[in-house]
Amino acid sequence: MSKFKLALIGYGGMGKQHIKRIENNKKLLITGIYDNDPSKNYSSLNNQVTIYSSWENVLNDTNIDGIIIATPNDSHFRLASEAMHAGKHVFCEKPVTLNSEELEKLISIADQTKRVFMVDQNRRWDESYLIIKKLLEEQKLGELYYLESRVQGSRGIPNDWRRNKSQGGGMLLDWGVHLIDRVLLLFKDYKVISVF
Repeated sequence: MSKFKLALIGYGGMGKQHIKRIENNKKLLITGIYDNDPSKNYSSLNNQVTIYSSWENVLNDTNIDGIIIATPNDSHFRLASEAMHAGKHVFCEKPVTLNSEELEKLISIADQTKRVFMVDQNRRWDESYLIIKKLLEEQKLGELYYLESRVQGSRGIPNDWRRNKSQGGGMLLDWGVHLIDRVLLLFKDYKVISVF
């Protein structure tokens, strides 16, 4: 059985995490990487991985089945749109876009192009979250009146592009996306009244 071939876009922190997750997968294979920073050091990769010199070369590679997008948030919409129009399936880091209008457009493009379009919500599998989810499902907490979900730390988000409103959107679009996603999954039978 041949593996599903992927190109990774963005060789930063999350891009390297995707490589680690996939390296022993029997069905997936990262065969190429593109990053718009020419100073990236790829020496830890095996020589079977193609290092693309341009985004256009990724889109034109007919051996690639799908794209993993692990770039700053403001680039997700354009990259996902162009990848699906080029016939590639897309797995994109969260938040997939900086606004809901762009997300709706990407969903429409996925339908039109018949491409799979997925968003990485990796914090759904954190052990602490899964414990609470299990306790709720088994009704071991009784009637729940109040739930608070938070991220605590001394420095907030990293001191990189995530802090820039135009690129990352700040803490709400970094960790807030995970916290809201978790609460929505825990209480999927209830209507959300407000988020603040």
